[in-house]
Amino acid sequence: NAFANCSALRTVILGLGVTSIGSNLFDDCTSLESIYFRSLTPPSIDGKFLPTDSAAKIYVPRGSIQAYKLYANLSAYSAQMEEYDM
Repeated sequence: NAFANCSALRTVILGLGVTSIGSNLFDDCTSLESIYFRSLTPPSIDGKFLPTDSAAKIYVPRGSIQAYKLYANLSAYSAQMEEYDM
């Protein structure tokens, strides 16, 4: 729950070294707009990634969007995903 209850948090960049994410990481992050993944491979996610009502955009490296969309704990957010050039 590293970012839980950070209501002012707007953007997060998850670096190449992030290989695992705990559940409920972004609970009550009501201002969250953008999450950038740097890794071509989705990290392991234990449980819920985002609150159900979150509209945050999820940016993944160009060429990796299928891997992210197919990953079980991220597939619910596939409509919110976009590719970007790193």
